[in-house]
Amino acid sequence: MRTPKPWTPEEDEILRNEVAREDPTQINWLQVATRLSARNNKDCRKRWVYTLAPTVKKGAWDEQEDNALREGTRIYGTKWSEVARVVGTRQPDQCSRRWHEAIKPNISRQRWSLYEDDMLPKAVKAHGRKWIEIVERYFPDRTPIATRGRYNQLVRRTEEEDQSCSSGLA
Repeated sequence: MRTPKPWTPEEDEILRNEVAREDPTQINWLQVATRLSARNNKDCRKRWVYTLAPTVKKGAWDEQEDNALREGTRIYGTKWSEVARVVGTRQPDQCSRRWHEAIKPNISRQRWSLYEDDMLPKAVKAHGRKWIEIVERYFPDRTPIATRGRYNQLVRRTEEEDQSCSSGLA
């Protein structure tokens, strides 16, 4: 797997110019990428869609967007391209992330139980750090980000306890 390198301001400018030459409803990303030797068509499309396009909205979601997201998921389920059209101000991946991390009705925001704290390290040992898989299998009312965060807390706590035990022996 290649390591992506950061986009330069010069590359961004070339990308903007190339996209401006294209039909906005059917951008030929292969053609656009020919002007950026270090980038492929997927790199160019993602950079444009998620970062440079003037329609990309970033930052906090407002109540109107959240309501549109609820309506979009009611109508289209998890067809995020369709949901994004209903929202109108966000990209499909933003809609998916917002839904799964904040809006989805069955998300638990309760304290983690002792059972969950006991189960989480076992799940990570069995599946690695595949948070979506772990959530789907063991913690369906938790989010992947919350699960990762809780696991990291448990690891830090264990490391601190190990340090205090070993320093007490000296």
